Amino acid sequence: MKNKEELKKLGEALRKIRKLYKLTQEEMALRLGVNPRTYQRYEKGEVSPYSIFPKLEEEFGITEYELKKIAGLYPVEEDPDKIEQEFLSLLKALPKDKKVKVLKMFKEQLELIAV
Repeated sequence: MKNKEELKKLGEALRKIRKLYKLTQEEMALRLGVNPRTYQRYEKGEVSPYSIFPKLEEEFGITEYELKKIAGLYPVEEDPDKIEQEFLSLLKALPKDKKVKVLKMFKEQLELIAV
């Protein structure tokens, strides 16, 4: 069993993702194929969400590694060259349709920052 702090951080990361997609807990539970009460318990850090990681990746393209990074369970790299390398390596691993989606989102973000 994972420690309580890790479960809490994973739950907070799931909540951020759900909010990003503007979903209710019930809608998120449906997309992940779990009972809404179970999903609520994931967000609260009461139970381990590891069983939903495959479905999270299938539905939202978010890997276990990425979720753990969002949760702050991996240190965030501050070196721009290393960040770029990591981004490119993750991008290369994506299927073409997801790669196009990521690049479009990335372009939109760059345009916002450049203003």
